[in-house]
Amino acid sequence: MSDFDLPEDSELNQLRRQLNQRYAGLEKYTIDEQGLKAFILRLQNNKDSDQAWLKSVAAFLGSGPLINGKNVAQAEYRLVEIACRLKELALVHAEQLKADKGSQATLIRMVSEHGECSQVVYLTDELKKQANAKIAELKLNDVDKALKQAMLIQLMNAL
Repeated sequence: MSDFDLPEDSELNQLRRQLNQRYAGLEKYTIDEQGLKAFILRLQNNKDSDQAWLKSVAAFLGSGPLINGKNVAQAEYRLVEIACRLKELALVHAEQLKADKGSQATLIRMVSEHGECSQVVYLTDELKKQANAKIAELKLNDVDKALKQAMLIQLMNAL
């Protein structure tokens, strides 16, 4: 399970236990009811046998039972995507636990032909007020969406 940074030779029950522990409670931190949250809840299922649990997770990823290799490519693709999103969610959650009271940890991620970068940013009420004041000075109500996006990218590049 390299997508989850777990040893490839892990026993199924060990893999299940590690994923359960690693992502326990993260469903509270996503609004994606049909995707990430549903996947996390499947990982948390302790009622089924290990085999039934694995079939449930695989069926979710493949949007149906994986019969005779059908839906396998879709399941593999979704696994990579969801594993990446889970890692990001776990990172933000861990940073939020370390943050000062009243701060909001947010992950900023930018991907372009020049590569990708990500950074955790801590927002406080005071920083939000200062940012909103600067935004008001710019009078962005008169600026179209494309220019706002270009400004955002340039600001992120300046970080």
